Amino acid sequence: MMSRIRMYIFLFCLIMIGLSSALSFLTSNFFNSAWFFTRGRVTDSYIGEGVDEQGPFYYPVIEYRYEVNGESYRSDNYYGVERKPNRYRYQVDEIVSKHPVGLSIIVYVKVDNPEMSALDIHNPRNRQIRNSVFTALIVIPASIWIYRRHQRRKEERPYSFR
Repeated sequence: MMSRIRMYIFLFCLIMIGLSSALSFLTSNFFNSAWFFTRGRVTDSYIGEGVDEQGPFYYPVIEYRYEVNGESYRSDNYYGVERKPNRYRYQVDEIVSKHPVGLSIIVYVKVDNPEMSALDIHNPRNRQIRNSVFTALIVIPASIWIYRRHQRRKEERPYSFR
């Protein structure tokens, strides 16, 4: 009896994990009506450098152009990377090398102010989709396996009181 209760509690927890993952995806900021996305093109991409009291630091500079309602805009705003100085040039170089001049990109634009935009460097929307799918692919087979295992045990010991 106790093992059956434990199994149901565990299955309930797995289902809650899957549902919370799906809910997190559906309520993400990417479905907020205050922003929309459009296509843009990288116009410049380089590594910015500076020096502070701790020594040299680096940061990615990715400039891009996009159009909204026939009007062209330029920006270098992005998110997906902290704006703090990075001490390792190779980490910044990885970001810059993935955004060469001329690359077609997705730009997120504020609905009520098209001059306000952001380039998504690491594309967390894709990461969120990947995490939700991964969670579902783990939760569903695990739930089925646990249920079948429980059924087999029940068949092996039909009169067990455990």
